[in-house]
Amino acid sequence: MSQDSKLVRCRNAAIGFGRVLPGLVLLVTALSQPLAAAPAKVADDLRAAASSATPSGLIPAILQVRPGADRGRLLAALAREGVVVHRGFRSIDAFLVDLTPESLWRVAAIEQVAVLSPDRPVRRMASVEPGHLTVTTGANLVAASTSGGAGVTIAVVDSGIAAGFPDLADPLNPGASRVVAAVDLVGDGAWSSDPYGHGTHIATLVAGDGLLGRSQGLSLAGMAPRAKLVDVRVLDAEGTGTVSRVIRGLDWILDNHRRLGIRVVNLSLGAAPMEPATTDPLCRAAAALVAQGLVVVASAGNLGDLDGVTVYGSVTSPGNEPRVLTVGAVRTWDTDQRSDDEIAPYSGRGPTLPDHLVKPDLVAPGHRLAAGQAPGNRLVTDHPEIHDDRVDVAPWGYMVLSGTSLSAAVVSGAASLVLAANPSLTPEMVREVLMFSAQRLPSASVLAQGAGLLNVEGAVRLAASFSPRANRLRHGAELLGGAFPHPVTSLAGQDVPWSRGVLVNRAWLSGDDLFRWRWRLHDDELWAANLWNDSAWDDLAWQEELFGQDSHAAAGRGLLDGAAWTDGLSGSPDGDHGIQVVLAMNRGCEEPGRSEGCLALEGSAGVGADGVIWADGVIWADGVIWADGVIWADGVIWADGVIWAD
Repeated sequence: MSQDSKLVRCRNAAIGFGRVLPGLVLLVTALSQPLAAAPAKVADDLRAAASSATPSGLIPAILQVRPGADRGRLLAALAREGVVVHRGFRSIDAFLVDLTPESLWRVAAIEQVAVLSPDRPVRRMASVEPGHLTVTTGANLVAASTSGGAGVTIAVVDSGIAAGFPDLADPLNPGASRVVAAVDLVGDGAWSSDPYGHGTHIATLVAGDGLLGRSQGLSLAGMAPRAKLVDVRVLDAEGTGTVSRVIRGLDWILDNHRRLGIRVVNLSLGAAPMEPATTDPLCRAAAALVAQGLVVVASAGNLGDLDGVTVYGSVTSPGNEPRVLTVGAVRTWDTDQRSDDEIAPYSGRGPTLPDHLVKPDLVAPGHRLAAGQAPGNRLVTDHPEIHDDRVDVAPWGYMVLSGTSLSAAVVSGAASLVLAANPSLTPEMVREVLMFSAQRLPSASVLAQGAGLLNVEGAVRLAASFSPRANRLRHGAELLGGAFPHPVTSLAGQDVPWSRGVLVNRAWLSGDDLFRWRWRLHDDELWAANLWNDSAWDDLAWQEELFGQDSHAAAGRGLLDGAAWTDGLSGSPDGDHGIQVVLAMNRGCEEPGRSEGCLALEGSAGVGADGVIWADGVIWADGVIWADGVIWADGVIWADGVIWAD
């Protein structure tokens, strides 16, 4: 079968709602002038859902309010249209509403309405398999210096946590659990047992101490065995949920994070990325948590492989949100040494759609990991082969899964260790520290691995070198509290060099001077050398080998204009040199053809070293890219989608 025919077959099989019907186009053209502008406010998949629904059928939707709008007038207008308003949200200015297909366009035309999106379904993101986790990531090397994450609390937004699992016990309080709080937003009364099983597995990867495994002579500890957990249940007994329910969970965290000491939020789930991150309700809610000082970790999704063909543009929401720490999955082949590690085929790859940002931010072990098995859960009942026969202490045990859900859990645990080493770090600092200390995998492109493979020892050592007042330093102040650490880690007898770079939207910046000063560009914090002069680029430059030999180095002068980071990726014509990176500025680059890194993306596609960049569904090299506007599957939020074992 040709690659083109594969793509066509994929569309026929995967698109749940289909394309907009011709009749809808006729309807739009017949509308009055105010209504004619309404379609721009309606997400593509909501339009498609309305076109296929019965006229009187109700469509759950998330209505985002225009900034500064009169909410009273909006609610009155919605009442006149017969719209049912269920609830509002705290993390974003929006309402969960029920619309009919015939009221959709009139509601969109209301002046106070900014964006209308469907209440997309959500699912978990795991699959099936055994672990040597703390050794291969270096977490065992920092167990003493970080006290195993003691003092840090992680919120796990998932299918629930079986709080009585032995690995989650509090050693300082016999009979108590380190799950210190829980909220059930599903409402079926089953949250304390985690009937689906995904959440308990994730929680024990984040913070399990391996007690049950040790009783059988095994080492199956999670990343932060002394951290505390908060259970925010949003996925039901089938492992599914909705965007609105996840946002309610994030709202609950906003209301309670200071009281409970929550510093990290794990989102091992995902929804189809049907709109830009700036309007996607789930992305906006996740970004709101980051703005309040929380590190938000999300899975990249498990849609990176289609019948053996690499799929680019497959990162799910909220992993496509720039402020979220997005994690892909690595196969370790059950060895502690990292020289054989490779990107898992299913791991979601960038660029994000439709924004074309470089994601994931980094990758971590996520394939064939053994972790907690909630008693009688749906996953192990339907797939008994995932039960780990090495440990069976009724009613408890372990099961083996794979997926970027697990990778996100590993990084959430790592983030808590970084914060334990230096509690003053901001979410942006944690994100950049984890990227800067990561190990680049020579066999993978930046769109598959981001900054590289998680290196916990390096991240903790770098974080500990920062000032203990890092979050209170003025911009321009020196960030390091001492000498810059040696950028190499010894793991399992091998030297692991750090990437020494960070990804910012579509840019790769490198150099040790990234962390010498604290500075801000727009709303995104970075730490860099004196970027306010051209000479800074001597030490802070594009790392050409990451993107290819013909990468364009950006000139520092553009940053004087407060520029946005890059505006596109373009490929070299022969595909031999990987991806070329160019920098496009908001200001000072009115002439697209001029030099100094101001070339904006003009082509529709680029050929990367191992596959496709974007081009509306065109197949290049060994990969495909989803076309903009394609509706994936049934628009569900996956708990990082289950990918069963090989």
